[in-house]
Amino acid sequence: MLLSCALVFILPNGIMNQAALAFGLERWFAVSATAAAVLNVGGNLILIPRYGVMGAALMTVLTEVLLFVCLTVGVLRHAYKK
Repeated sequence: MLLSCALVFILPNGIMNQAALAFGLERWFAVSATAAAVLNVGGNLILIPRYGVMGAALMTVLTEVLLFVCLTVGVLRHAYKK
């Protein structure tokens, strides 16, 4: 059930990834993906021992949310800059 919430962000992330690459925001994308990966690994180390599978699922959702927010900010900043 919890992982289905991640789909709300995973599917648009595919589009945002392509938009970031189309705009030439490879560096922004790399930094965003790295930040999301660090959050995921750190969160999993903290949550899995206590909450098990539910902790891993929660970190998946939070990771996708962070990546979505970062990519959206980067793409919108680039698209609307003057």
